[in-house]
Amino acid sequence: MKNRYWAGLALLGLLTLSGQAHADLVVSGMGTIAGIDGNYKLIHDTDLDITWLDYTSPEDLNRWDNHMTWAANLVVTVNGVTYDNWRLPSTVDDSETLFEQIQITYDGSASFGYNNPDTSELSHLFYTELGNNGYFTTDAKLELDPYGLNNTGPFDNLVSATYWSSTLDQFHYNEAWVFNMDLGLQGVADYYLSNPRGLAIFTGHIQTQPLPEPASLLVFGIGLAGFIGLKRRKN
Repeated sequence: MKNRYWAGLALLGLLTLSGQAHADLVVSGMGTIAGIDGNYKLIHDTDLDITWLDYTSPEDLNRWDNHMTWAANLVVTVNGVTYDNWRLPSTVDDSETLFEQIQITYDGSASFGYNNPDTSELSHLFYTELGNNGYFTTDAKLELDPYGLNNTGPFDNLVSATYWSSTLDQFHYNEAWVFNMDLGLQGVADYYLSNPRGLAIFTGHIQTQPLPEPASLLVFGIGLAGFIGLKRRKN
């Protein structure tokens, strides 16, 4: 009977750790940004294998090209190691058929519009990882319950604003792709527009070694003790 008790606790510990390891958004550590006070989360999207920096760019950066430069010049230090290969998120540029998309699509089949979880890294974050709703449903009816950036997950500094993508609209002059967190709307905007913000990505996983949470350590310790107890009983 005791053997079953310890074995059950051991299995619980393993399942708890396994569940944590397979979460799509995992806080992999904290970093400092050169020239900016404070510590900021590094959030790994295990689905796309990218790391988000939990810091929204200042409002006064204005234009798209300023944000591109801002992301490229970021220097983030984690456990004494610096990382400087940051960028803005990317979008699938299918704007050649933009006007047709505006008229007919709300179903995620093209980059423009609502409910497009697979056409940009920002839309993937908003819809797939954070589980938010767009202003329109796929049948073009208002989504009232609720819409917008209601779920921010592990992010502390994600705001209800329009965010720049790194992707230019190749078929319309002076425009770049954006994602609006207020509405879940993806589209294009004049890259001299002053109000969109920036969110930076590092391609891959920034390897850090954060300490497990106390509860996880306790469960793991109980499970390990159970395995040791079982082995001793058999011997």
